[in-house]
Amino acid sequence: MAFPSATLQPIGLRHGIRHCPGGDDPMPCVNLGFGGKTYYVDPANGLDTNDGLMPYQAALGHGPWLTLTYAFSAVSPLGRAVAGTKGAYHDYLVVLPGTYQALETWPLDIPNSKNSIHVIGAAMPGFDSPSIGSDTNFHATEATLRIYGKDVSIEGLKIYGPTGNFPVVEINGELAVLRHNWIYGRAAGGNGINIPVAGTGWFSRIEHNWIDVYTNARMAILLDEQSNHVLDNIIHSNGGGIDVTANGCWNRIEYNRIYKAMGNFTLDFGIRLQNLALQNLIDENKIGDAELGTSLVMRQLYDLSAAVSNFFGRNYKLGCYQAAPAGINLAGDLITDGGPGSGYSRD
Repeated sequence: MAFPSATLQPIGLRHGIRHCPGGDDPMPCVNLGFGGKTYYVDPANGLDTNDGLMPYQAALGHGPWLTLTYAFSAVSPLGRAVAGTKGAYHDYLVVLPGTYQALETWPLDIPNSKNSIHVIGAAMPGFDSPSIGSDTNFHATEATLRIYGKDVSIEGLKIYGPTGNFPVVEINGELAVLRHNWIYGRAAGGNGINIPVAGTGWFSRIEHNWIDVYTNARMAILLDEQSNHVLDNIIHSNGGGIDVTANGCWNRIEYNRIYKAMGNFTLDFGIRLQNLALQNLIDENKIGDAELGTSLVMRQLYDLSAAVSNFFGRNYKLGCYQAAPAGINLAGDLITDGGPGSGYSRD
């Protein structure tokens, strides 16, 4: 039986076992005998009474699950490290196209009993990729997705936020990876991604995501933990870009593009380093127009701790095309570490 056209081939040896969705290997999602298994979930054709081991209904009880709530629950075998059956490798959950909304229970939790799993949607999230939540049918005021398991990756999904001040995604387990997702914070919602200090979300990676936050004073990324890597994200925010708290130390923030989401808002700041945030590397980020601080310096890089013991590389201004005067204004200028118009604010 042919696989659906949008189904990925996550097992590709040329791409490695750790990260291999959307590759060029023409083989379906199969168990290659390395210990980990591939499971499937389908919001239209699945059943939570299935075993989850086939992308279509092959026989009674042998087909995809229906809900992510069940797939992440303690009942399902997904991500359960059982001696002699799992080995050293990882389980995959292939999220087939559709909207995961009406039958889900919010927040969606990946519990700490679910370690070393890769949740895979599309190679890049688009209009036909799997959607957690809906743009028109809002879910209740809890976080959409909370990760407690260790070594969990989420890739290729559209994830819509709630209507209240709760994050779209919250990382509470170490070694998490968010890659190639569209994180959508609603106009009445909360932050895009939270890594809270209570959750031990160390050594996690947030990379190659598109993060939209449409509430004034909310953050695209609240980084309240240590030793994380925020790399090459496009951040579209009506509030703040990346907020590094007093607990945020030894993080790397590189190659991100940060700018305001709508013309009638002003970006509060591009990257903020709060008091006691130490030993962070801020390099090669491009940041659009932001608010002016009390020193009348634009808060593209906004450092309440006077930037002691943090490292700044080449961060640049993003410009916006202006009809008059013609050309691109304020683009490509280096954001330096002081002086009027530098983009570096210490107030």
